[in-house]
Amino acid sequence: MVELPFLEQARQFWALTVTHALVMFPYVTLPPFLLSPLLQTFAQGAAGRRVLERPNGSPWRALWLGICSPPGRGKIFREAEGLFAAGVSPSNVLAYLIAAHSLLAYFVFLVAALNGPQPVLGLALSALVCVVLLRFLLRGIPAHEWQEARALAPSVLPLREGTTRSGGVSGLVRNFLGDLASLWWPLVLGTALGAVIATWGLAEVFFSIPGGEGVAGQVFSAGAGLLLSYVSGVPPVGNVYPAAWLWKAEFFTYAGLMAFYLGVLVTPFALPRYAEIFGRRLAWKVAWRLGLVVVVSSLLVTAFWYGLDSALHAAGFAEPIEALIDSEVKPSPIPWFHRLFWAEPGMHGMHGM
Repeated sequence: MVELPFLEQARQFWALTVTHALVMFPYVTLPPFLLSPLLQTFAQGAAGRRVLERPNGSPWRALWLGICSPPGRGKIFREAEGLFAAGVSPSNVLAYLIAAHSLLAYFVFLVAALNGPQPVLGLALSALVCVVLLRFLLRGIPAHEWQEARALAPSVLPLREGTTRSGGVSGLVRNFLGDLASLWWPLVLGTALGAVIATWGLAEVFFSIPGGEGVAGQVFSAGAGLLLSYVSGVPPVGNVYPAAWLWKAEFFTYAGLMAFYLGVLVTPFALPRYAEIFGRRLAWKVAWRLGLVVVVSSLLVTAFWYGLDSALHAAGFAEPIEALIDSEVKPSPIPWFHRLFWAEPGMHGMHGM
């Protein structure tokens, strides 16, 4: 087989990814482009008011508000800043941020398309574990520090009229166009970075993290996933494509995949925004706790799947869950795309590295 130049291979992989997005538009891209504006127009305002009614209550309301939020990171952090200034507890503010970053409608559909439905369940579980762990870890910060930070917070009103007003058709159109403006560049950046990663894999200069089996390998992989998410800086939705290639190439394990997804909470873009919300003195305390819970939650969810796999083995089931989280060829609900990308004879370099 003739070896193509690196840039030409990268261009071809980018073209394949774009072609997949176009062909699967009615199934993968169109549903979230319809669902997200609907949630923003008709559900976000009510969800925000429910959070403000009980600012120190259960995190479920904050999680639902995050799911109803627009995909733009700037909008998400401005909303979080307004919630904190309005008296919402820090744990609920962070629960909102976790949901807004990792449970977006766009994110769920793309993860299911590229990696199969099981990683979507893992991502949801990891996000929920992050919320629970943060509620405990944030108790280590004295209450008076939060009060001082809130007193210094700028007067930003949450649920601004421009982002939450129910405007019928006009509101839907406005939110739809806003989503387009927020998502086009993360998707372009993500597909380009994913193409480069895939090309490295075929060129056999791509290396896998050794020792994927065992506790040490999973811990190392989770840390690598978090670090790589920070280094890449790819925002939510766009990071789905690099994650898919990294996992298919077995650069990291399932724990690393979850950590890479949730690592968007501690990217170079996100870290300064915590200083804007909580003040500089508290920002670093929040940031290291976020990084810790991302790694720990990824490991706990991975351990859960392996434990469930052992239970199914003991019960005599023929297809254990391990095949979904640790096999060389991961499942995909799109058979032709699965064969096109990971099972062609000339793509042996993507397996077993």
